[in-house]
Amino acid sequence: ETFPKDDVGRDTKAYLAAMDTLKKGDIVTVFTPDDTHFEIVMEAIKRGLHVMCTKPMVKTLEQHRKIVAAAKKAGVLVAIEVHKRYDFIYEDARQRIRNLGYSLKALVVVVTVVVTVALAVVVVVVVVY
Repeated sequence: ETFPKDDVGRDTKAYLAAMDTLKKGDIVTVFTPDDTHFEIVMEAIKRGLHVMCTKPMVKTLEQHRKIVAAAKKAGVLVAIEVHKRYDFIYEDARQRIRNLGYSLKALVVVVTVVVTVALAVVVVVVVVY
C-alpha cells in the first residue's frame, strides 16, 4: 500500500495518513526532502514510533537537540540511515580516492626530487660555464 495513493496529486501531509495506520512501537523510515525531516520525525516521535531518517536528519543543532529530547521522553529510538556506507560502488570509489591520495603524495615527492636535482644541475651548469 502506498501513501498517498498512486492516483492522488501532491499531498505534503500524506505521512500523517500513513502514520495513522501504525501502532505505537512500529518504525517509520523518513526518506523525503531534507527540509521536511524535522516535522515528520517529530510527528513520529509524538506518536511513539521509532524512526530511521536518511541524512542529514535535520539542518540545525537546535532541531537535533529537540529530537533527542523528544525521543528520550517518548522512549523511542531514532537513527540516521546511511544507505550507501557499505555499497560496493561507493566502497570502490573510496578506495580509489584513498589510493589516489597516496599516489599524489608519491608524485609530490618524485616531483620535488626531480625539481631539486634539476635545480642542482642548473646551478652546476651555470657555475661551470
